[in-house]
Amino acid sequence: MLKHSLVVIRSGANTPVPRDATAKGNTNYFEEQQYQLKRGLEQKMSRHTEEMESRRQVSHDSIQQLQRQLNNLEQNWIYRQICVNVFQNWIYRQICVNVFQNWIYRQICVNVFQNWIYRQICVNVFQNWIYHRDLASDDASGLLLGSTL
Repeated sequence: MLKHSLVVIRSGANTPVPRDATAKGNTNYFEEQQYQLKRGLEQKMSRHTEEMESRRQVSHDSIQQLQRQLNNLEQNWIYRQICVNVFQNWIYRQICVNVFQNWIYRQICVNVFQNWIYRQICVNVFQNWIYHRDLASDDASGLLLGSTL
């Protein structure tokens, strides 16, 4: 049988390791390589899984944060709508109250004015009555129409 010396450089080691080319001599080396490969792949898969889990968690957290922000926006919008409606209702009530107060004020003013006019008419009628009564009494006594001084 022929024997060969193989020089293998392990990852991370700088010293070459001679190996026997026969199947028996290489068994440990190949098992070691398989183990290292398997271990490396497991580590990569673990890191990848952790990274994906982290991304998923970040994504899930981001989605939750966006949902909270959306809920806050909806609540703020609803709150603003309620406030706007309350304010509009308040303004409407103020307008209605002012219109009603103005109407009452006008009614009072009209009544006062009508009462004043009524009083003026009554006073004029009364004064005319007194005037005519005095005239009639003066006429009856003859003071105005044929009296001599």
